Amino acid sequence: MKCHYILFKRIEPWNISLLLLSLVFSSSLEAQKKSYLLMVGLEDIDYAAYQKKGKHYDPAATIGVVNDLTNMKFVLGTNYSISITLKDKLASRKSILDTLRYIGRNVKAGDFFLFYFTGHGDTIKDRSLDELQGYDQELIAYDQPIVDDELYRIFMQYFKETENVMIVDACHSGSMYKIARPFIDYGPGKMAVASFEMKSTNKMMRSGSCSLNMQQYLDEPFSLLYLGAAPNDQPALGQLSGGVLTRGIYLINLRAKQSNRWQQYTYPKFTCELKDLIRKSGQDIQYLEIGQVSTVTSNKIPFTH
Repeated sequence: MKCHYILFKRIEPWNISLLLLSLVFSSSLEAQKKSYLLMVGLEDIDYAAYQKKGKHYDPAATIGVVNDLTNMKFVLGTNYSISITLKDKLASRKSILDTLRYIGRNVKAGDFFLFYFTGHGDTIKDRSLDELQGYDQELIAYDQPIVDDELYRIFMQYFKETENVMIVDACHSGSMYKIARPFIDYGPGKMAVASFEMKSTNKMMRSGSCSLNMQQYLDEPFSLLYLGAAPNDQPALGQLSGGVLTRGIYLINLRAKQSNRWQQYTYPKFTCELKDLIRKSGQDIQYLEIGQVSTVTSNKIPFTH
């Protein structure tokens, strides 16, 4: 009590008023920050329509999508300003893109946005010549695919000043957000894209250890913490209990909460443990920090806002 008395005794009344005003203003700014969640789950798609286009997807691979959504709702909670879940027929290409734009038109600087997708993923021949490996990645919506270029444009247009997290539990999900910025010059420019893409991974997992290999990242105008179930050239395992990535996220979160350890996790620490957990499945999860992701953001408790 004595220390407190001396501290406040030396503060002039007008300084106290200024301090209180500052605290109220800061609290008001925090209260204004909002959080947004979009969850997309596709156990079923229009297989006949895709087959007409020469695309064949195994229904067994997405048999656990319902459990994926249930598990992720447990992990992410319900404290969101806007929370939208799109499933199966409601998760058409148009619905997903329209919902992303709807959220994008509502977010403000400092808001939190999390986009979760579970279902089929694919690769196609790169038509814009902006991919190092010569292929684009696709999220398989109910009726038509969504190319990573389209997601990139949405992030560029709407999510430059927000805190963004994207989780994709699907095959070929190494960079569904579009890792490389397109160049107008598709001649020598393609090599420029390739060099940027090679540097664009800010944090990649070291095989066999719970540590992160720091590398230079692509300086995008938006920031994004990204978790993918598998590299772009590899499949991801789906089971009745759910996708391996989502199941791993759920189990680590559940065990940590039961032992009151969840507050100790950061995104890198969480991803290291996640990688160790699902290594036996043969999957190599992808953890990337894209753009100006601050140390403060990556050191937050995962999925909190």
